[in-house]
Order: sequence, then structure tokens, then C-alpha cells
Amino acid sequence: MLSIRMSQDMLAGVIFMAIAAVALWFGADLDAGTSAEMGPGYMPRALAWIIGAMGVFTCLRALWLKSPKVGTIALRPIILILAACGAFAYLVDWAGFIVASAAAILIALFAMPGASLLYVIGMIVVLPAALALVFIVGLGLPFDLWWF
Repeated sequence: MLSIRMSQDMLAGVIFMAIAAVALWFGADLDAGTSAEMGPGYMPRALAWIIGAMGVFTCLRALWLKSPKVGTIALRPIILILAACGAFAYLVDWAGFIVASAAAILIALFAMPGASLLYVIGMIVVLPAALALVFIVGLGLPFDLWWF
């Protein structure tokens, strides 16, 4: 039966379509080229259309199938994850990759309730080293490991 209500699926579909619209708007000035000679706007535009189609499909699905209503949104994890990203972006040039990664991980872990001290220390020690191996050694990204 067709019923229009704000369910989780409907909200997800609307968010997908909004992301696709923003991506298409920002990528409008990029040359798409052709399938044989792709320009810088080809993949962003193709992905935006795919995400938009997923949004339309999700909204249509929400009209006929029951899904849970939208509940309360936990703002603390969202704010802390965004703060972790901002801290990394600010610290990576100033304090180095290891310190910036450790700070971002520490801030992000506050979004996870019930994390033990041993888990937090393990994440702060192991993850920056693993990330440095992957991104700096493996991929050769031009980041300084430390501030000195």
C-alpha cells in the first residue's frame, strides 16, 4: 500500500538524492569527455547519477515497504567524528602524521561508549603506526611522520 511518511528508508533516499544533486552541481564545470576519452568530470558525474538513482529507488521502496520511523539522532558521535577529522587536518602539517593520527583516533574514540583504557591505548599506539606504513611507506604520500 502506498503511504508517504518519513521512515528511515525515505530519509536515506532523500539524503542520497541531495548528495547526488550537490555533486552534480559542484562537478558541472568539469568536462565529462566521452567514454573513450574520459575527462575529469566523468567519474564524479557517473557516481553522482548512480547515487541519485539509488536515492530514487530507496524512496520508491519506502513508499511500498514498511521501515522503521526515524528515531532520535545521536549528535555526540557525529560531532566527535567531525572534530576528529578537523583535528587531523589541522595537526597533520603542524605536528606530523603520527601525532595527528593519534589525536584524531583519541577524539573519535570518545564517540564510542564503554571503550576500555587498554583498548584506547592499543588503538592510539597501533593504528598510527599501521596508517603510516600504509599511506607514507606503501603509497608514498608526502607527509612528515613527526614535527621535527
